[in-house]
Amino acid sequence: MMRLRNGQLFPVNRLMLCTVYRSRNHTRFKCNNTKWSKEKTLVEREEKRLDLEMQRFKADFFKALAHPIRIRILELLSEGDKNVNEMKLLIGSEGSAVSQQLTVLRNKNIVTGRKEGNQVIYSLRDPMIIQLLEVAKQIFNNHLVDAISMLDKMNDKIEDE
Repeated sequence: MMRLRNGQLFPVNRLMLCTVYRSRNHTRFKCNNTKWSKEKTLVEREEKRLDLEMQRFKADFFKALAHPIRIRILELLSEGDKNVNEMKLLIGSEGSAVSQQLTVLRNKNIVTGRKEGNQVIYSLRDPMIIQLLEVAKQIFNNHLVDAISMLDKMNDKIEDE
């Protein structure tokens, strides 16, 4: 690791040049006419970058769940491992549609497949998916209760008139 001297300029990246100022108790940096900062500025930038990566991961993850057949597949797999033919019968959809949706789920590492003979048996990669589906169901039920309550209030107003 390079030891920086008092007053020495050093590049942080291609766009920022900083000067180091040392005292007995502190090391401070002044970068491109910015306010005084410690190494914290660099850490904050890295944290923001990691936050953005996590947000992108979550967005991609929820995009992978954004199809009714995919949700149904996950619900079926929460009951146990199944092959495409079993899911096709339970869903009541064409085999190609189920296979296409399984491919999306597989590419996002939400489900895994293992070969048994001439069939692929699918399972949930992470059992927490079951909890996620339960939470989604609870949120839906809460919205439904709110909608019913609002309709009841509107119906009461109409009857009062």
